[in-house]
Amino acid sequence: MHIYKELRQWLLNADYPVHMVAMMTDEDVVAEYEAVTGNNSVPQPIN
Repeated sequence: MHIYKELRQWLLNADYPVHMVAMMTDEDVVAEYEAVTGNNSVPQPIN
């Protein structure tokens, strides 16, 4: 989904290391976004 790409870009804009963001799964990206912002409105990806 497009939202996960946007969240990855958000992490990069927040100065997260590129290699770290590249290794994160979509679930990790959503969890990190929720932890930083407190916003839990983004759906977790379904495997």
